Amino acid sequence: MDRNRPADITALSLFFGFGAILCAAAALMVHSTGELPKIWRATAVSTLGTEAVSWLVMVCIACVVASLGLWRVSYWGFLTGTILLIIGLIVRFWRAIAANDWWGLLIVVTVAALVWLYLQRRANLFVHKET
Repeated sequence: MDRNRPADITALSLFFGFGAILCAAAALMVHSTGELPKIWRATAVSTLGTEAVSWLVMVCIACVVASLGLWRVSYWGFLTGTILLIIGLIVRFWRAIAANDWWGLLIVVTVAALVWLYLQRRANLFVHKET
């Protein structure tokens, strides 16, 4: 079935593709040197040490699946992308709560509301239709 891909779905697909490239690059850096460069040390990945490679590879694979699925305008791509966005928002939410970062919490809630509205609006594009 040939479907037209809207520009926002294309952008979201490219976003997940970029995330996959970043995860793969970070995994290669950790695997080759055993430690992260200075720019990555402030992230949660730095606390994992060498176990970070397996987590980064799993996130990379999930981002590739979401990117390809959204590029093909398929239901499984929409589902994978939605799950990744929700997990990311939950992690940011708990980090903001733990750090007592009220501005970060406000940003997370605002972004979550915008994601919710967007997903509701675009969900009908991914529904399987009987022909």
